[in-house]
Amino acid sequence: GMAKKRKPTILRIYAAIIIAVLLGAVWFYFSGGFGRVLSNNIELKIQAPETLDGGEKISWDVLVTNNNTKSLEDAELVFEYPSGTKVLDPKVRALRERRSLGHIAAGETVRTSFEAFLFGAQGEEKRATASLEYRPEDSNAILDKEAEFVTKISRSPVGVSFDLPQGLRAGQEVAFKVNYVSNAKDELKDLVLELDYPFGFDFKEGAPQPEDNSRSWHIKSLAPGETGSIFVKGVINGEDKEEKSFKARIGTPDASGALNVYGA
Repeated sequence: GMAKKRKPTILRIYAAIIIAVLLGAVWFYFSGGFGRVLSNNIELKIQAPETLDGGEKISWDVLVTNNNTKSLEDAELVFEYPSGTKVLDPKVRALRERRSLGHIAAGETVRTSFEAFLFGAQGEEKRATASLEYRPEDSNAILDKEAEFVTKISRSPVGVSFDLPQGLRAGQEVAFKVNYVSNAKDELKDLVLELDYPFGFDFKEGAPQPEDNSRSWHIKSLAPGETGSIFVKGVINGEDKEEKSFKARIGTPDASGALNVYGA
């Protein structure tokens, strides 16, 4: 009866050998067998402040580390600045910058920095992204790797407040004041203050004069700590029980004319 017992043992040994070979092959593949370049062995990291006052200068450091046994060729970094950013380099268009890093040797770390003024309203989260395009040595394939970083705006660069009369009544003339102040450390230029009037508000006059739409004002420049005011007069029509809320925001217009809000 010995022969009957041996068969399962031999099968078990064969199974164990096959599993060991397969595990070895898997390990070999993932550890970069035959000097393959693996995306997992490339570290792409963005280092920057996690919080920042709006209107302050920021620097994003992008680090690329090649932990492969082979080099990366034709490496290029594409950096996307967050919305509402004022990039220091005038050549950068549409908040997107491409930089050539060239050859990155095995084990090498390359660091490059991107600088800008970062604007936004308090509590806003500003997301920067970096993507690395590269060609592994001995290959024609172009591969890529991505990373992102979020900075939260801790304070608005411009504060806005209203002086409004109490108990606004329908049909009555109302006069009010909008005040603004710069909390920024640098001069702010070409700001626009926009007002949202309640439904049924009939604009009569403003000082200084608003733009043609009677609801936006151009502020040419605002020094650190400088304050300013706008006076508005009009009549509120409609029902007394309706909500009568005025809203203001201040910022710089982007290419499409939409406002990058610095304060509200």
